[in-house]
Amino acid sequence: MKDEFSIVSMVRCSNVANDLLLPREQETVLLSEVPRISVVIYTSGRVIVYGGQDKDSWATVMQAFQDSTGLFLSSEFELKNVVMVGDLGRRVDLIKSCMSYVEVEYEPEQFPGMILHLDEHLTALVFSSGKVVLTGIRGNANRIQEYLDNFYDESHSLIYTTEYREDGEEAVA
Repeated sequence: MKDEFSIVSMVRCSNVANDLLLPREQETVLLSEVPRISVVIYTSGRVIVYGGQDKDSWATVMQAFQDSTGLFLSSEFELKNVVMVGDLGRRVDLIKSCMSYVEVEYEPEQFPGMILHLDEHLTALVFSSGKVVLTGIRGNANRIQEYLDNFYDESHSLIYTTEYREDGEEAVA
């Protein structure tokens, strides 16, 4: 299995520490082109930050946010969602695989991938090419590896792969 999962996007939430400067009429949206991040400030003081792939990009945007708005954010951000993409390094037989899971959705007429619900938050989209999208990673950024390990444990034991010979015919095991 290829070990090539990378973070595509993160969503974090916080609160404004100095609420005297909050917008009173409607939410405010600030955008950053590089790194590509959106900051939404609600009148309640809640701040949601979309985008960014690592802590460095977050720190850069948050400093620019504080400099341009005068609003200071709580130092504690709650990680709401991380989206990761990866490759299993082999083709997946989705029809056989979906029979091995209890929490699975596979409707090829509706969506070309198998949707695995691995726990309360973690969902994996597995495609026949072996490409995988993991979403629902939340809580602490240090738990990302724990979620990946959970996925690897499930994929090693339950996803059946289809091997092909060089002539393109399916190999018989």
